[in-house]
Amino acid sequence: MSEFNSCTFFGHRDFSKLEYKDHIEEIFEYLILNKNVRVFLSGGMGNFDRICEGIVRKLKARYLHICLKLILPYPDDIGFKVAKRDINLYDEIVIPNLGAENGRAAIPKRNIFLVDNCDFIVSGIYKEEGGAVAAVNYARKQNQARVIDIFKKE
Repeated sequence: MSEFNSCTFFGHRDFSKLEYKDHIEEIFEYLILNKNVRVFLSGGMGNFDRICEGIVRKLKARYLHICLKLILPYPDDIGFKVAKRDINLYDEIVIPNLGAENGRAAIPKRNIFLVDNCDFIVSGIYKEEGGAVAAVNYARKQNQARVIDIFKKE
């Protein structure tokens, strides 16, 4: 078992509920202080991920031991999806071996990789469809990572 825990986050690409930013920050800080979360994994897809990444970067100023890793589904994302100037926004960029697939078909596999490699998932899901929904449903079926829904006070 690892000496520290990790957290990933899934939400919708068009997430615009900025009133939840402070609540997400409280959840992340709780996980850092009480659940020994040191690594935050991001899929880097859309508004919810960008909001969560920004919160992690803000918390890094207070908690120097945490890190933010970007998990990309395929190598072509460097220079295309992640501009070379943005590489320094992450402590590490990981491109896991997901098989020979590339393109959009690799994204669900990357999401499964995220779930399989985390202890906590922060969920910003408010719709019934999409890749984020599939990933969180997979996590709940696997029962290996605790899912924290930002819309429910826990």
